[in-house]
Amino acid sequence: MTRKTRRARQAGSCVAIGVGCDGEALHHGLGTSPKRPYRKKDRQAETSLYGLNAEIATHMLAREPYRPPSARGRWLVVNAFMRSFAVGCHWHLRLRTPRRVGYPNRVVDPSPALPTPTRNPLACSKIITVGLLWLFAAASLASENRALRRFEFERVEMAIPVRIVLYAPDEPTANRAAEAAFGRIRQLNGVLSDYDPNSELRRLCDTAGSGRAVVVSDDLWRVLLEAQRLAKQTDGAFDVTVGPVVRLWRRARRTTEMPHRDTLDAARQLVGYRLARLDPQRQTVELLKADMRLDLGGIAKGFVIDEALKVLARNGVTRALVDAGGDIVLGEAPPDKSGWRIGIARLNVDGPPTKIVSLARASIATSGDSWQFVEIGGRRYSHIVDPKTGLGLTDHSSVTIVAPNAMVADSLASAVSVLGPKRGIELIEKTPGTAAFIVRAPQGKVETYQSSRWKDLPEVSAKP
Repeated sequence: MTRKTRRARQAGSCVAIGVGCDGEALHHGLGTSPKRPYRKKDRQAETSLYGLNAEIATHMLAREPYRPPSARGRWLVVNAFMRSFAVGCHWHLRLRTPRRVGYPNRVVDPSPALPTPTRNPLACSKIITVGLLWLFAAASLASENRALRRFEFERVEMAIPVRIVLYAPDEPTANRAAEAAFGRIRQLNGVLSDYDPNSELRRLCDTAGSGRAVVVSDDLWRVLLEAQRLAKQTDGAFDVTVGPVVRLWRRARRTTEMPHRDTLDAARQLVGYRLARLDPQRQTVELLKADMRLDLGGIAKGFVIDEALKVLARNGVTRALVDAGGDIVLGEAPPDKSGWRIGIARLNVDGPPTKIVSLARASIATSGDSWQFVEIGGRRYSHIVDPKTGLGLTDHSSVTIVAPNAMVADSLASAVSVLGPKRGIELIEKTPGTAAFIVRAPQGKVETYQSSRWKDLPEVSAKP
C-alpha cells in the first residue's frame, strides 16, 4: 500500500467517524449484530463503503471538490454518509443508555429527554435515512424554485387570444415549450374547427345523410365521445349537433334580426344527439340526416388547452397556465405559491372580480353572455343556444365551473347555462371533483348560486 493511499484511507475512516461511525457501528450498519456472525458479503460491502470514503478523503486532502462519475456514484455517496450518520447515532444513544445486566430490554433510570433506542440499527438507519431524504428533497425543491423564471406568451389561435404563462429555468426552454404548445393548438384547430372548411370536423359534416360511417382521428373521437356522454347525462341540454341553429344566431348577431320562424324550425329538425351515431369498435361516426352540422364550441376549447398543457409538461415545464378566452387550465403552482390566483369576472364586465380563488392542477371555465349577445326588440339574447327551443338564452347569466380538466369544465359550463341554476347545481353535485358558481339577472335583479363544493375552494384577497 502506497503512502498516499494509506493517508487517503485513514482520512476516509475519519470521514466516516466524523459523521458518527466507528468500526463496530459500521459492521452493524451493514446488517450484522452480536447475535449474527460477520459474513463475507459484509466484508465486501464494508470494503465498498470504506473505499468510497477513501476516495472522498483523497479529494478532500487535495482540496478538490468530489464529483462522482455518475448518478449511481452520487447515490452511493449520499447513502454512505446517511448510513454512517444513522448507525453512529444509534450506537451513541445505545452506549449512553445504562441497562441492567440480565435484562437487556429494560432501561434503568433513563433520562426523560433520552428515548429508548431500538436494538435494530438498520431500523434506526432507515428512519433517519428517510428524514434526510426529505431534507435533501426540500433543499432541492427550494433550489429549483429559486432558479425558475416567469415567461408569458400570447397569440391569436382559434380566432381568440391564447395566453401561456409558465416558469422555466431559462429562455430557450421556455420558448421551446411554448412553441410546441402553440403548435399543438394549431394542429387541433385543423381537426375541430367548424369555421375551417378543410378541417376534419367539416369533412365529417359533409358526409351527413350519406349513410356512410367515417373513421375519425383519435382527437376528434375523444371530443365527440365526451360530448355524447354529457348529452345523454343532460338529456340533450348539451348537444353538439346544434350547429344548424347556431349558424342562424351568428347571422342574427351580425344583422340584429331574429331568425325567421320557418327557418328556425327547419334547423331544429337537424338537431338531436341521437342523430350522431358513434361506433366504439371501429371508431367511426355517422351523421344520419343531410345538412347536419356539428358545433364543438362548447367543448373543443377545453380539450385544446388540456392538450397544450400536456405538451408543456412533456417539454419539462409543469408550472404553467394556458388561457383561451377565459377557459383556463392550470398546472402546478408557481414557485413558492400554493396556487394560481384566478379572478371570477362580474356579470357585467365593468369592475374588479367578484371572487379570487387559488387553484393548481385544475381547470376553470366561464360561460355567459357578458361579451357575446344581441339585443333584438328590446330583449337580450345570448350566443348560447338551447338545443330544444332553438333560441338564445335570455336570463343574462354567468356560469363558472371548476373541474379536474378543461374539457369537463368547458362542457359543464355550457350545459349548466342551458339547464338553469336548479338542475345545473344538481348536475354538478353528481359530478365528482367539480364546483359551480352561478350569477344571473333574469329580470335585472342579480341572483347568485353555488354548489356545495364551491365553499371548499381556497379564496384569497384581491391584494397579491
